[in-house]
Amino acid sequence: MRDDLLRLKDVLVGGGFKVATAESCTGGSLAHLLTSIPGSSEYYVGGVVAYSVEAKIRILGVDPDLIERYTVYSEVVVESMAEGVKDLLKSDIAVATSGEFNGKGYFLYCIIHPKGKEIGKVSVIGDRVTSKEEAVSFLIGRLLDLLKR
Repeated sequence: MRDDLLRLKDVLVGGGFKVATAESCTGGSLAHLLTSIPGSSEYYVGGVVAYSVEAKIRILGVDPDLIERYTVYSEVVVESMAEGVKDLLKSDIAVATSGEFNGKGYFLYCIIHPKGKEIGKVSVIGDRVTSKEEAVSFLIGRLLDLLKR
């Protein structure tokens, strides 16, 4: 993982990109990893752990009607979370997560990057800690893949 984080740092710093995160199910684990590399202030702007519905609405600006219509476990809501944190923190790249880690769960993600946007759903198996680790590892890999294109 450390090698991937160092490669990601090189890509982000080399491209002059700033990243922001909006995390629900990952509870700040992605922000923790992104800031575990010395010099992370060169590319990481900040993040919001918007675990509650109220935080998603008040801090990230997610429309309550979207949540009511689609639930917090939807692509449209995770996309809105990413857009909200990107605007809030004025970043080039935004990553948002939402999902359920319950032994045999899943997470939704949205990555907004300079070349576009990717939204997806990934199944995970294991306890909450293992699921969070799988999710953030996947997201670091996706960021690398998307930015290297």
